[in-house]
Amino acid sequence: MRSIDAHPATPRQVLLHLLHGKFVARCIGLAAELGIADRLRDGPRAIEQLAEDTGSHPWALYRVMRALAGIGVFAESGERTFALTPLSQALRSDTPASMRGMARWLGAEPESWRAWGDLGLSVRTGEPACPEVFDYFAANPRAGEIFDEAMISNSASTAQAVATAYDFSTAGHVVDVGGGLGALLLAIRAAHPTLRATLFEMPHVVARARATLADEADWLTLAAGDFSKGRCPRATRTCSST
Repeated sequence: MRSIDAHPATPRQVLLHLLHGKFVARCIGLAAELGIADRLRDGPRAIEQLAEDTGSHPWALYRVMRALAGIGVFAESGERTFALTPLSQALRSDTPASMRGMARWLGAEPESWRAWGDLGLSVRTGEPACPEVFDYFAANPRAGEIFDEAMISNSASTAQAVATAYDFSTAGHVVDVGGGLGALLLAIRAAHPTLRATLFEMPHVVARARATLADEADWLTLAAGDFSKGRCPRATRTCSST
């Protein structure tokens, strides 16, 4: 019998596979939004149970889960019963460097899809597809929190590498522009305990960061502003109420 490798995919088949990537991203995003991985942390569950817990239609949810099982994100461990795999373990909200936030942002949030939908506009004009996106986050805290979780997911995989790769020992003060909730600065500070730093972010992000970084007030300053609009930062201590 001839090996399947004797029949390599044609360019058309490869392109079709790549184009289908948006369907995969959307399914992963939906699973993250519904918290499916968290619901499977204690073991396999039937689709009817998952549907009831998530307020979903059993057959419709089954089709999504079956598609994700087909690419290894989940495993169909029995008839219409699903379990975690190493990939979906990373979608749990309680695991180190969880990817749930990134999956929700890239695969489920309308504003993320909208930005990529307007890619042609950006290419033709050189302008951002969603210039008001940060104003949108300020007006829609839930979306802003999901974006923050996505950035934390991203920082978790790079912050330690940056802190290790670069010698910050000669720097007395480091400024992270657009630093989210401070994950990178926390990693750098852990490696260089005498360092002082400033986190520069949008005002609504600073408001969230102030609560999570209150214990770092002795070395970390928060600065609120918008570098994309040339606004000067207004520095505040993390323990300040202003």
